[in-house]
Amino acid sequence: PEAVAAAAEDSLFGDSPSQPLGTLDLGAVASELLQSYKRKEELLQQLQLQFEGTKSIVIKLAARVESIPIPKRGGSVSALIREALHPEVSVDFPRLTEICERAAAKPREIAQACTLMVSTLNDAKAAPKVQLKMLTIANEMVYDGNVVAALKRATGLRSALYRLKNLRGSDMGASADETIRMFAHEVENAVFGKGTAPGLAAPAAGGSFARPPAAAQPVVDPRDAEKFRERQEAAARKIKEDKEREEKRLAELRAREAARKEAEAKRAAEEAEERRRQEELRAEEERKKQEAKARLEEKRKQLFGTLVPEDDEPAPA
Repeated sequence: PEAVAAAAEDSLFGDSPSQPLGTLDLGAVASELLQSYKRKEELLQQLQLQFEGTKSIVIKLAARVESIPIPKRGGSVSALIREALHPEVSVDFPRLTEICERAAAKPREIAQACTLMVSTLNDAKAAPKVQLKMLTIANEMVYDGNVVAALKRATGLRSALYRLKNLRGSDMGASADETIRMFAHEVENAVFGKGTAPGLAAPAAGGSFARPPAAAQPVVDPRDAEKFRERQEAAARKIKEDKEREEKRLAELRAREAARKEAEAKRAAEEAEERRRQEELRAEEERKKQEAKARLEEKRKQLFGTLVPEDDEPAPA
C-alpha cells in the first residue's frame, strides 16, 4: 500500500512538466489495493494449511514412536507364557504366580504349555534371554505334579537341559550363564529325579510337588548345601536385577510421558504465538490499508478542492 500511495503521489505531484495533473485513476488504485490484500490473505491461508498438515504428521509420528506393543495379559497357560517371553515383559513374581495359578486351575492346558516350553528350550537358535525366561517359568511350574508328568512325556527335554547345563560364553554374560545352568539343573532334578533338589520330595501322582515333613529331610552333604546356597544367592541376585530393570523401564516410560506432555505444551504455545502473530499481521495490514485510503482521499480533496470550473463564475450584480 505504501508503494501504491507513493506512485499516486508521484502521479499527482511529480516534477515532470510532461505529466498531466489530475490523471490519477482512483478506481485502478483501489482495485490494486484490494488485489494485494486478497493475495496476502491467500498466502496466509496457505501457510495455515501447511502448518496444520505438518502438525498432523508430527502427532502421528510421535504416537507411533511412543507406542509400545506389549500384548495384553490373559488367556490360557500357553498364552501367558508367550506373553512372558515378550522382549518388553519382565518375568516377575506376580507373573509367575499368575501362570502357576492358571495351570493349577486349568490342568487341561498344561500339556500344550509343556510342549511350548520344551520346543523353546530345545531351540538352539533361540536367544539366551528367552531360554532364561522359559527356565525361570519351568522352575516354578515343576512344583505341580501334572506339569512334571507332562514334561516327562515330552520329547527332547533331557537333551535340551543337558545343553543348557553346559552353556557358557553367551552374549548375556557369565552371571546369566550361571543362572541358566543352575535353573536347567533344578528342572532336570525335579522332572527326572536325578538327585532331587534339596528339600523337595518326589511329586505325588497327579498332585503337586510338596515338601516332606521335617523328620523326613535327607542328610545333605555340606558341599551340596554350599552349592545350593550359592544358587539361591544367584537366584536372589537375578530377581533383584529384574526388579531394577523393571523400575528403570517404568522410569523411562514416565520420563517419556513427561517429555511428550512437555512437547504438547510447547506445540500449543507455538500455535498460540503463531495465531497471535497472524492476527497482528492482519491488523497491521488493515491499518496500512486505511492509512493509504485516507492519504488518497486527502490528496483527492487537495487536488479537486482547488479547481474552480469555468461555468461557476459569479453572476453580474
